[in-house]
Amino acid sequence: MALSDYLAGKVITSLPIGKGVDGAVYDPKTHDAFASNADGTLTVIHQDTADKYRVVQTLTTPVGSRNVGIDPVTHCLYVASAKFGNVSPNSKRKKAVLRGSFTLLQIEADSAAH
Repeated sequence: MALSDYLAGKVITSLPIGKGVDGAVYDPKTHDAFASNADGTLTVIHQDTADKYRVVQTLTTPVGSRNVGIDPVTHCLYVASAKFGNVSPNSKRKKAVLRGSFTLLQIEADSAAH
């Protein structure tokens, strides 16, 4: 994940996250950034200072979980996921979502993690 100062037009740092990131959110109160990755991980990055960030935790989520949202009041994260069917190896189609398999994972903040 590249973290930048858009006003200055510069990249501050880049940190390792999982593969297939589709969603990222930042919580200005806790100074945490989150990246939800299709490989079944959620990367938690903490902002120590304006120019210093570090990966503090990598959580396991269901494989294919790529969307993330945050409740600004409770600081809970919500990660959407589903189970996918098989596709033949020569197909260019994406795997189809299996009916009735959609789930919403709620992840509560742990202020002791920093």
